[in-house]
Amino acid sequence: MDATFQFRTATPEDLEQLSRIAFDSKAYWGYPEAWMQAWRPLLTIGPKDLKELQIELLESGGEPCGFFALTRSQPMSELMHLWLEPAQIGRGAGRLLAERLCECAIALGASSIELDADPHATGFYEHLGADHIGKTPAAMPGAPERYLPRMRLRLDA
Repeated sequence: MDATFQFRTATPEDLEQLSRIAFDSKAYWGYPEAWMQAWRPLLTIGPKDLKELQIELLESGGEPCGFFALTRSQPMSELMHLWLEPAQIGRGAGRLLAERLCECAIALGASSIELDADPHATGFYEHLGADHIGKTPAAMPGAPERYLPRMRLRLDA
């Protein structure tokens, strides 16, 4: 791992920053403001998430720059969040998050990770080796026929 990046488990003190990273990362793709506001509750990381999910924070120079949140289930874990500061997109930090994500899932006893991919992140997950296994309805105002790709990343491959 690049010496400027470090991982650690998220704490209650990180919640506001995690939520900001999630919101800023989603907004990076230019979604309509109405959609962003509708997603705000889903992009808000709270104390319940810390209790129920494995949340790992990526820091660069001591500052949070990305994170993921994973269910602690077997044999399949669910990726609930994977977000990067927009300035880190395309710079390799996503690959670091993905590697750590897989390590954590394996340590939790999972043999695969499933996720609903943001359409803009589909190529990222495909590059990691994830397969398309379906689609999840995700209607939004002005886009009633919207779907998210459902993907699976096998960890035993």
